[in-house]
Amino acid sequence: MNRKKFFTSLTIGTLGFTLFNTYPFKFFKDKSKTLNSNVKLKINPMAVSRKNKGGKNV
Repeated sequence: MNRKKFFTSLTIGTLGFTLFNTYPFKFFKDKSKTLNSNVKLKINPMAVSRKNKGGKNV
């Protein structure tokens, strides 16, 4: 492989990788869904408690 072809393919690969990582996600990112939104947690009262060993926890 000659030097010109090596640097050309390296440049195109780096440019493609950079565009792939930044370009598509700007358009498909949903602004309404945030990572810091409130989460509702429902605790099942019938679940087995793992805090105590033996006895009622079979």
